Amino acid sequence: CQLEWAAGERHVALRLLDTLLDDKSRVGTMPDRHQLLITKADWLNETNTEFPSDIMSKYLEEAVRWCQEEGHADKATLGNAHLKLALFADEQLKIQDQYFSSTEYKDELAILEKTEKDLAVVQTANKKKQPVNAKQYATFRMQVTQDKQKMDKRREERVEYLLITVT
Repeated sequence: CQLEWAAGERHVALRLLDTLLDDKSRVGTMPDRHQLLITKADWLNETNTEFPSDIMSKYLEEAVRWCQEEGHADKATLGNAHLKLALFADEQLKIQDQYFSSTEYKDELAILEKTEKDLAVVQTANKKKQPVNAKQYATFRMQVTQDKQKMDKRREERVEYLLITVT
């Protein structure tokens, strides 16, 4: 796997790594499974092919869980898996903090507030029985909902990263 990765064959290396991780006949006897999971997390993070929250839950937290199972790893290996998870979460926390202090976030927040005001105007017109463009109303409502969900998800991820970093 590592030779393919070093040669720039990213997709081939990831597929080989998946093959090793998915080999059901070796799951119980694979002493380095945690390292394969950590390597996969590193590679996916480097190539930006999965969301950081997915990398954390599918690979880094799984590496810690695997190490915690009786007989799979010694304390040093478990400690290294925890450290890798904490460092990754800390890196993501810093990225989130940069985002929340950026002009991009402030602009998105301003757009959301304006869209919410526009939606309130349309809702008021609807209550006064004034003709309302149903398509415009639905578009505003959908946009506000999506924007709020996006921001809520980022805030939730930040809290999750913070908790993992601290614990």
